[in-house]
Amino acid sequence: MFEQDSQEWPEHVWDLRHRLTEAGSAWQPAKDASGLERRVDETVARAAEAVIATALAEAATHLRAAWAAAYGFHPDPEKAYSQAIKAAEAAVIPVTIPKDGSPTLGKALKHMQDTNEQTTRWTTVLHDKNGAPASAEPIIGLIKLLWEGQRDRHAGGPTTKPTTQEAAEAAVHTAIALVQWFQSGAVVKAPRTRTGAAVERDV
Repeated sequence: MFEQDSQEWPEHVWDLRHRLTEAGSAWQPAKDASGLERRVDETVARAAEAVIATALAEAATHLRAAWAAAYGFHPDPEKAYSQAIKAAEAAVIPVTIPKDGSPTLGKALKHMQDTNEQTTRWTTVLHDKNGAPASAEPIIGLIKLLWEGQRDRHAGGPTTKPTTQEAAEAAVHTAIALVQWFQSGAVVKAPRTRTGAAVERDV
């Protein structure tokens, strides 16, 4: 056995990764060498790692926990989904409802939906076909999908359902996308003009 802080540890982790890959195994060592995790497409895994590495501490902590619960050797779909929600909250709430004393992703969603219909609207750093800041409606849709899709949050209701592995994985990747969008400043609250269109900004 080798201690994780020994000089031999990285070499043996690499050797195990190589052997599992060569054998066509569905498993690989976790990036932190804490155990095995289910193999994920390398491009997808690297993109997720990049977001986690640059995310603020709270969001990063929840994303790591969500990833481990979804892809670890003993997957826990309910935990993965719950941690995905928390990761999204850590990124979305400071941008949308930073002064709320008891914030949730549901409250942030309602705020974005309400302001989108009144004097302000949410836009992105992307532009639409007219050259104006593109609406953040698709991003709001992702938040809605993530929040409403967690059907195991409360027991006993008519729509209560256990979280499947597939749903948990989708939730984790949705949260990763939301963390990247909100913590990079790609989602912007813009005032409307008198005609209802958002004021165009140079971005």
